[in-house]
Amino acid sequence: MIAWKYQLLLGLGTLGLAVWFGYSAEHHVMDSAGNKPMTFRSVVRTAMAPKTRRDALARLNELRHLAGRTPSTTKELAECWSIVRGLSVEDIQAALAEIPEKPPREVNAELINMLYFRWGQVDPQSAAQQASQANADIAPIMAVAVAWASKDPEAALRWAATTDDRRAKSLIGRAAGKALAQQNPDDPFAKATSILPESASGVVSAMADRSTSAEARRKDLARLKEMPDTKHLESYLRMLVSNRYGQDQESLQAMLDDVGNAGIPAEMTAKFRGDIRRVIAFRAPSESLGTALQEGAETPEKQQQTYRSWAVANASESAKWAVANGRADLVAHTVKEASLGLLRDGWQEGAGNPYSPWTKGVVAQFQAWNEADPSGAGAWLKTMPGDLRSYLTESDSHATH
Repeated sequence: MIAWKYQLLLGLGTLGLAVWFGYSAEHHVMDSAGNKPMTFRSVVRTAMAPKTRRDALARLNELRHLAGRTPSTTKELAECWSIVRGLSVEDIQAALAEIPEKPPREVNAELINMLYFRWGQVDPQSAAQQASQANADIAPIMAVAVAWASKDPEAALRWAATTDDRRAKSLIGRAAGKALAQQNPDDPFAKATSILPESASGVVSAMADRSTSAEARRKDLARLKEMPDTKHLESYLRMLVSNRYGQDQESLQAMLDDVGNAGIPAEMTAKFRGDIRRVIAFRAPSESLGTALQEGAETPEKQQQTYRSWAVANASESAKWAVANGRADLVAHTVKEASLGLLRDGWQEGAGNPYSPWTKGVVAQFQAWNEADPSGAGAWLKTMPGDLRSYLTESDSHATH
């Protein structure tokens, strides 16, 4: 009689062969998103995994292959997030083992970033180590950085201070420095830079984010002006410009006045003034933009690009024009593209840069779409994660603040 342990091995081998042949047959059909090289050991390991893990991996792989050589649809992306948010570290590692790095596919990169973001939520140190060692792309490290900084920025900084990986030190340090500065607005540099000096760039980013408050802006300009290293002041001024494309002309003028009165070096003031004036000049031809779109002189693709640029410059004005002129198609395309970008970056309400054009601008654009084409907007909205749905619909304040 065959001993029980040999019976078990024989059973596993038979099961592995059965799965092997079935998987091998399917492998040749579903390879548009790429497959990891298949081994007998990997098949047996998959067969022996808990059912919940097998089901999750199977569905994620199915969604990968549905997307194939194209980006995921918003519905597919939302389903991926719904699966990934419930995965354990073991599940994440198993899912990553299924995704090939080559051939390069956008859907694979999307899913890898999601998985690293989730890993950063449940075990950020091991996630950071793996992301810094196993992948030449910086996106997985960035995903871990955002997740870890939102959970425990001090721990993230302490780890970043010990790593020899310069990319991980910079990216995690920046994200965690920003999070700590947001927690300590009265002395934003102290705690973050005492742990990791390289976190200063994240601190400056947090300061720039809150610069819509004139009081905060004046305090930060005075603080940065007194620092021996002028690079932080220069970085702050650059961020003021990049964050301000959605502001009205009155706000931009107030910013110009504050910088001009801050007593900073004249060459910095002159450069800032020139940059802001270019922003004002870009906003000025909104009427001509509307005329060009109305006349239909551009191709549909060019119209989408033109409208998107206008929406970045002035979300509310472009949205009003689209509703008045029956161009729900342009608003819909912009909302879908912006939402996909937010989700791909691991967006969560209340996290990230609250003044970036898309974090707030997408709300005005969705409201315009919903006004012009409520059935189309409503059908699309149902495919989005619940937190994004509530963000887009719960209040008009997002679009105006």
